[in-house]
Amino acid sequence: MIQSWIPDVPRLTTHPGYAGTFTRHQAEGAWANGTRVAKQNSEPGDANRNGNLGTILGSFKRPAEETGRPDHDFTDVTYCYFVEWDSMPRVAVGTIDIKLRKAD
Repeated sequence: MIQSWIPDVPRLTTHPGYAGTFTRHQAEGAWANGTRVAKQNSEPGDANRNGNLGTILGSFKRPAEETGRPDHDFTDVTYCYFVEWDSMPRVAVGTIDIKLRKAD
């Protein structure tokens, strides 16, 4: 088991059959695990482009203390999600709520 480095975040662990560490915790108020989502607000270097589909594996609420990169403003982020993208099966990818929308 790997201890999360961010305070108040559930433990991140490996899961059989998946690459990457993630949590299956579902944050209160977040979209439910299993919800189908689509990528939005892609940036250069993102592995998935706008419109790519995936499934939420787990989530946690953004910590109150800013722990992000100094070149990004994360104040508009409420939830962090782990997503299994259809284009990357069995790989858990961390992302933030402003980069997701519910799939049509």
